[in-house]
Amino acid sequence: MAAPDSSINNHQLQYSVNVQGTQNVIDACVDVGVKRLIYTSSPSVVFDGVHGILNGTESMAYPIKHNDSYSATKAEGEELIMKANGRNGLLTCCIRPSSIFGPGDRLLVPSLVAAARAGKSKFIIGDGNNLYDFTYVENVAHAHVCAERALASGGDVSTKAAGQVFAFS
Repeated sequence: MAAPDSSINNHQLQYSVNVQGTQNVIDACVDVGVKRLIYTSSPSVVFDGVHGILNGTESMAYPIKHNDSYSATKAEGEELIMKANGRNGLLTCCIRPSSIFGPGDRLLVPSLVAAARAGKSKFIIGDGNNLYDFTYVENVAHAHVCAERALASGGDVSTKAAGQVFAFS
């Protein structure tokens, strides 16, 4: 679940964590025989920064060009996870929670408060009807547990979950 702050548009930093770090985790899992790996991705992997997403699904394609380095490198990491499915018995899947918040949050809510205090939240982008999803941290934890149980179940459920992406809405 580690990733650099998505608002820091430093490609090398994002790449080193989201791509190289993910590959390191995959390699370690394969080397020591880990059986299940759940990747925390982001819905930003299918967002181009221009066209809004309403009722998006897991089958949405990656855009030709991502909005920022975070999104592009999270998509690369997600692709690595999908390709690793089945490697040395490793079952993988991805979940895409959006803007995680809850107890202990030191990023999302504090950044919203800081923006408000700095007078940066007084602007409307678009027609003011933009939609944005937030995910409570306990729901993200529960999604990880459910994904692990599905991958561990064997048989039909495991086959259906392995190599898949699960979006939140």
